[in-house]
Amino acid sequence: MKVAWMITGAEYFLSNCIDIINRLGPSKVDIFISRAAKEIMERYNFMEKLKDFKIVEDRSSSSPEIFSLFAGKYGLLVVAPATSNTVAKFVMGISDNLITTMFAQAGKLRMPIFVLPTDAKDEIIFTTKSGKKYKIWRRKVDKENIQRLSEMEGVKLFLSPEELEEEVTKHLEKDT
Repeated sequence: MKVAWMITGAEYFLSNCIDIINRLGPSKVDIFISRAAKEIMERYNFMEKLKDFKIVEDRSSSSPEIFSLFAGKYGLLVVAPATSNTVAKFVMGISDNLITTMFAQAGKLRMPIFVLPTDAKDEIIFTTKSGKKYKIWRRKVDKENIQRLSEMEGVKLFLSPEELEEEVTKHLEKDT
């Protein structure tokens, strides 16, 4: 079965995730992107790097793409990178866009869900496209939301893209 890979509007970890997706290949991964993700990906020309993949964009409030989950097309849902806004919606049970609806339905189907939150560590160094570096600290509310997310049934959190890639690869190997 394939991986349904959700991309949110986070710049942090995005380049790493695009690289992982490309290493896995279009036969193993379909991509689902939020509206914010599309903006960021176009800014960095990442859409071109994923031209061989099926990419589903968030265009409808009803998210008809969820039926692909019920059809059994996917064996794993990955949300990477996941913004603090998306994580907050996950833990509050809000399903108001493609990514949050896919997450909710995957959970109801007891499908394994892997999440790479951008705010998993207390502080990070973020480098902008122009090369400027910023130190960013996690807010208390983000830490609490990540803790709540880690306690959700079927959800596994990752601190780094490398850990995520290792587990996705293992999951795909046992699925074959």
